[in-house]
Amino acid sequence: MSWRGAGSLLGRHLRVYRRRAGSALAMDLALPAACLLGLGLASAGGVAPARHAAGLLVAAAALVAALEGSLGAHRRLRAGPVGESALASPLGLPELLAAELLFAALRAGLCAGLLAAIAGGLGWLGGGELARSLAFGVLGGLAMASLALWTTALARGPEDLRAFLAGVVLPCLALSGAWFPLEALPPWGRALLWLNPLFHASAGAGAHGPAEEPAWLLLHLAVLVAFAALPLWATARALRRALAA
Repeated sequence: MSWRGAGSLLGRHLRVYRRRAGSALAMDLALPAACLLGLGLASAGGVAPARHAAGLLVAAAALVAALEGSLGAHRRLRAGPVGESALASPLGLPELLAAELLFAALRAGLCAGLLAAIAGGLGWLGGGELARSLAFGVLGGLAMASLALWTTALARGPEDLRAFLAGVVLPCLALSGAWFPLEALPPWGRALLWLNPLFHASAGAGAHGPAEEPAWLLLHLAVLVAFAALPLWATARALRRALAA
């Protein structure tokens, strides 16, 4: 694994992104900004915005990372001449995957950071809450990007990636705890939530209520790290088979 090679490839991704940063940021922030506006109207009616702002931050970062790790990575690694030129580089699969994962994390962090600045400026999130929400938002994005890259390596085409977004990412977002109280779920449903990385990200960010004990925060952190790291080995194997076919 050459981190210099991964950094070089990441720099190329960022140079390409810089040329379309304005439109990309507008697309990333359109829905979260609309939700923040609705949250502001709701807070005027007595709804406490802090936990909802934290959940929204996590959800936006995760969605951006999942899109970049699926459709964006497919375009760069597997689609037509763009993918062929990337894979013809002297870098190995570890460097390619590291660059993709870091790029998705940077996109997620940029989106989360802008939303955190808005929420902090409006006084909805304090210093500690803001830092925790931002950290767990990026970690949730990393976990979703890793799962998305695995799907990209297995996908036969963009239709498989759209199925992943509709069948995996959207349910994870819906059941993250950012939108409705999870206590309404039956006991077996609450147990299954532990398989959802965004449940852990939202819980760590404080979207489920008051700050959790440090031991629980560490547990959520460990689960998110596992979701981000464990799929990478399977992703490398799947991508190697796809390229050899």
